[in-house]
Amino acid sequence: MMSDVEDDVIQGLYEAAAGLAPWEGCLSRIHRALAPAFSVQLLVTDRRTGELTLAEASADSPVEVVLEYLREWHRLSPHVAHMAALPVGEVMNTQRAFPREQYAEHPFYRDFWSAYGVCASMGAKAAQDSDQVAVLGLTRADTHPPFSPADEAYLARCVKHLGAALRIAASLLPMRTAGIVGLGLMQASPRPMLLLDDQFGLMATNAPADALLARADTLYVSRGQLLCANSEDGTQFARAMASIMKAEVPLGQPVHTGTHGTEVNTSPARTALRLGGANGSRLLCSLWHMRPEHTQGAFGPQPVALLTINADAPADAQWLGAMFDLTPAEATVAAALMSGRDVKQIALDNRRSVHTVRSQMRAVLQKTGARRQVDLVQMLLQASSM
Repeated sequence: MMSDVEDDVIQGLYEAAAGLAPWEGCLSRIHRALAPAFSVQLLVTDRRTGELTLAEASADSPVEVVLEYLREWHRLSPHVAHMAALPVGEVMNTQRAFPREQYAEHPFYRDFWSAYGVCASMGAKAAQDSDQVAVLGLTRADTHPPFSPADEAYLARCVKHLGAALRIAASLLPMRTAGIVGLGLMQASPRPMLLLDDQFGLMATNAPADALLARADTLYVSRGQLLCANSEDGTQFARAMASIMKAEVPLGQPVHTGTHGTEVNTSPARTALRLGGANGSRLLCSLWHMRPEHTQGAFGPQPVALLTINADAPADAQWLGAMFDLTPAEATVAAALMSGRDVKQIALDNRRSVHTVRSQMRAVLQKTGARRQVDLVQMLLQASSM
C-alpha cells in the first residue's frame, strides 16, 4: 500500500500535467519525500533543436545553481549522453555510473558540483517521442547519505506516473509553445533579475527587480529602456553590454579554464559591474550574455543579457565569478579568502582536499593577475568595495 505522502505526490503529478496546478508544488512534494534532496527538476527538451521547452524546479532548489547549469555547465556534464542512451523509465544513479574516485578531476565535478556541495544525482526519462524528451531528476548534497535502492525505486515509481500523466493529458504538445522557460527561474530567484536586449530594452523582470526599479535611485525604465540614474554608471553599463554582446568563443575551442590547464570552454561572455545605490552605496551586479545556442534556448531564440543584482555584501561568489571569469568552485575559494579563511579551513568547510583548494587558489591568482595571496585578497576587496 502506498503511503499518504506518495499518494499526494502522484496526485500532484497528474494535476500539474493536466495544467490544474503549478509544477513547483508536485516537485516540492517529491523534494520533501526524498529529503534530504538538494534540488528536484523537470526538464523537457526539443530533440530537434536541443532547446528547453520546460524547466521547472522544486521551491527549495537553489536558482543560482540551475542558472549556472544552463549558462555553461550542462555542456560539460558527462551525464547528458549517458541519460540519452537509457530507455524511458530506467533510473540513472551517478554514484554507480560515474564513481567519484574516477571522475574527481572531471571539470563538471571539480569546478561546478564541488562549489555547491553536490555529490550525486538521480534521474530518468519520463516520456519521449520523436520531438521531445521529459526528464525528472534530483541531486543530493555531500553532507547527506548516498541515494539508497529505496530512493531509486521511489523515483522510478514517480517517473512511471509522470509519464502516464503526460500521455493522458497530452501535455507534450502544449509544452512546445510554452514560451521562454528561463522566466520561471527568474521569478523564483530572491535576487533582482532583469532580462535585456542588446539595446537595453527591458524584456522581463522578477519581483525583487520590480521593487528596485520602483525606487528609481539606481536603475529606472524610460520608453521601455533600462537606464542608469547616474551618467557615469550609464557609460560603464553601455561598455559592459557592448563587450559581452560582441565577445565570442567558437564552439569547442580550447581555452584556459578551471584549475588544471587547457580544457574546452564555450562559456557565454559575462562581466561584473558596480552601480550606484541609495545613500552612496554600491550595487554589485553581474551581466551575462545568454546566447540561445549555449543555453538550450532557455531565454528565447535571440541573444539577450541577464542582469543580476548579486549582493549587498562584498564576498559574493557569483559576482566574483563574473568579474574574474572564475568557475563556481574557484569563486567560492575567492569569497572564502576574502572572509579571512585559510586554505585548510576552506578545504574543511567545502569537503575538498587541501591540494584541490590550493590548485583552485592558483587558478584564481592566474586569472586575477595577483602574485601572492595577500595581494589577491586586497585586490578582491578593492574590486568589490561598496
